[in-house]
Amino acid sequence: MTARNIPRHTVSTTQPPIGMAGDEWFDPLNNRLYKAVPLSGSSLQWTEIMLSSLANWTTATRPTRFLSNGTMGFNTTTGLGEIYNALTQQWLQFGSASPVLNVEYLVVGGGGGGGETIGGGGGAGEVLTGTSSFSINSPLPITIGGGGAAGGNGNNGSYPGGISGTSTTFFTVTALGGGAGGGYNLGGTTSSTGGGHGGGMGAGGGAGVSAGTGRNSGGTSATNTNSGAGGGGAGGVGGNSTSGAPGAGGIGANSSITGSSVAYGGGGGGGARIPSGGTAGSGGLGGGGAGSTGGSTATSGSNNSGGGGGGGGYTDSGAIEGSGGNGGSGVVILKYSSSYNGTFTSGLTVNTVTVSGFKISTITNGIGAVTFSLA
Repeated sequence: MTARNIPRHTVSTTQPPIGMAGDEWFDPLNNRLYKAVPLSGSSLQWTEIMLSSLANWTTATRPTRFLSNGTMGFNTTTGLGEIYNALTQQWLQFGSASPVLNVEYLVVGGGGGGGETIGGGGGAGEVLTGTSSFSINSPLPITIGGGGAAGGNGNNGSYPGGISGTSTTFFTVTALGGGAGGGYNLGGTTSSTGGGHGGGMGAGGGAGVSAGTGRNSGGTSATNTNSGAGGGGAGGVGGNSTSGAPGAGGIGANSSITGSSVAYGGGGGGGARIPSGGTAGSGGLGGGGAGSTGGSTATSGSNNSGGGGGGGGYTDSGAIEGSGGNGGSGVVILKYSSSYNGTFTSGLTVNTVTVSGFKISTITNGIGAVTFSLA
């Protein structure tokens, strides 16, 4: 009898002996497929066949002609590997359905708008980071939160506060929008959300609204300070204002998901009155907008950072009311193995780069979903 020169395909719950390189063993108990390969010199060992190394097809497009025994591929319809049995003329499935992919994420809510006329700075959007496992071939919803509008109605004596930012979501992860900065004689607000929160009243005095658990409140303003308080940041509380010294925005939180350390979620600075309110408060590191000194418009929070808008100032000469700055929009950043593709729906604005074996997708606007699949 001549020696066997065709690889053997064995189905067994126990490890069979290896006859030659290329032998394959399917373990139906654990749903795993192995191939005999030389790992050191001529020594053969069973090595599991990973689904990511196989050719891809769907149930409708899998090969139907010129099939040989042992033809293998990954079926993206079922999420399973397949091997062809020429004897039975059937496809044998293996692997785990819907393989999971680890995805690192950064989710930032929209920043709150700053208040008008010696106004408080807007609070920053919440900043959330982490890593989760997701099944491939299943859509994951994404919504990018918008920055809140600034307070500002012109010189009509109403002194409105800003508007809170809106939440950003990735699957079940929700980063809340920042609270709004208060206008003259109005405290900061939380709306129904709140990352950081708006600063307190200007010359009228008062307190910033307290933040929720794990978030940072806006600063407070004492009576007749002539300066607004800072909005809370993702990494620290907003600064209090004192006579002639507006509060700075709270600092943001750093993330290195893109490969470099970047701050997100800075609070907006408080506005200042001319001539007695000093210099406007600076925006918090992480996209917070600076307040304005006098009747000019404050700086808006940076888009895609969740920064709070700065508070507007006031100029006595001519009674000029300074408008606040708008809050900055939120962002979602996803980092995952370059062995996978992320397919985003058309309603999302996305930029994807590949760095050192990983894809980094930055979603800057819109509502939609992402579906991951093997590349």
